[in-house]
Amino acid sequence: MSFVEKIAGCFGDQDLIFAGHSNDKKRAKEMMINALEEGVSFKDYEKSIKNYLEEKTENRSHINNQMRRVRNLKYYFM
Repeated sequence: MSFVEKIAGCFGDQDLIFAGHSNDKKRAKEMMINALEEGVSFKDYEKSIKNYLEEKTENRSHINNQMRRVRNLKYYFM
C-alpha cells in the first residue's frame, strides 16, 4: 500500500488533526516509513498530505497548522 493511501488514517475523522490520537500517531509513523521506503522526497510527501487536507477543508489556517504538525517529528515518535 502506498503512503498516499495511508494519509487519511493519520487524521481524526471529525477534527482533521494530524496524529492527534495514539492510533493516528502510530499510522503517521508507518506512513512516513512507507514514504521513505518508496523513495519519496519530503517535498512530495508534504504536497500529498497538503492535497489531502485541501480536499477535506478550505480552512487555510487549519491546513497551515496541520502542516506544521506534519513537519514536526514529535508527532510521529513521541
